[in-house]
Amino acid sequence: MGGGQDSGDGSLCLADTKGPSPILLCPRRYLLRLLFWYRRRMTASTRYTNAPLVYVICQIMHPVAQPLSRGEEAALKQQYAQTLPLADNETRSQLGVGVVSGGAPSAQVVRTDPIVRFSARNRRTAVTFAPEAITLETTKYETWDGFRALLVAVLASRQDVAPVDGVERIGLRYIDEIRVADAGPPGWADWVGPQLLPPQIATPEVLRLGQQQATVQYDTAHPGVQVTLRYGAVNGPTTVGDGPIARPSPPAPGHYFLVDTDVSWTLTPGEETPALVPDDVARRGDLLHSFAKDLFEGMLTDRLRQEVLHAD
Repeated sequence: MGGGQDSGDGSLCLADTKGPSPILLCPRRYLLRLLFWYRRRMTASTRYTNAPLVYVICQIMHPVAQPLSRGEEAALKQQYAQTLPLADNETRSQLGVGVVSGGAPSAQVVRTDPIVRFSARNRRTAVTFAPEAITLETTKYETWDGFRALLVAVLASRQDVAPVDGVERIGLRYIDEIRVADAGPPGWADWVGPQLLPPQIATPEVLRLGQQQATVQYDTAHPGVQVTLRYGAVNGPTTVGDGPIARPSPPAPGHYFLVDTDVSWTLTPGEETPALVPDDVARRGDLLHSFAKDLFEGMLTDRLRQEVLHAD
């Protein structure tokens, strides 16, 4: 979670919220405190001038709401005029798999949902409204405080104009791509913690690392809160390219270490659905962010901090 410049910026599709993630799933679960250590001297105020964070997304899942009316869209556009003035509409199809005569499976459109997106003028930050979700995403993240303030403002406007009935899930995801200046494949042992390195297996032939992919899911002591970490050495195109959310001048394909941190709170069975109160969502986001920040800091070596990320 390297952050636009904030070491507290985690790296982060919310437990598959959105975006590519070429990672295989490891079914085992571990307690968070058993696998990673946190370097306590790296406080929330530490900043990186060359932070590896490339994408952040926060998604709030809620009970299905009616599509925004034209009047509601106009009211939101007015409220977002200073921050997210560009409005777009699109239709998103939900696909299902059916079986035709003869037993062959076929994809079928199950539902078509209207989507409304409000974007910044540089297209690097946007909020999207779907029938079951409110999503805030950016490729221009600087600090958690700034992102949090925008999240509260976005939710407050929505609740003022067209309120939704509650909150069922909150996800916060950070995607970091750590790149170093080595001419060839990096020796990642110099840059990330030993917990993240591939196993060293003795074989008759020399094996050189090509690609590394892993996913670990952590339980926490907080009901409904889980952390999913996807990580690995990559040799190829960037994980986050240019799309509806712009990423100016994405790097050419090459070597980097992916750290994709996805922290979520999900309503537990039998629990009452809380109202969507923007400040309450933000406070829960503080907890999710703290997990992502601590996990990210526990992965880094001092050499990476000083020589690559340039910690202040």
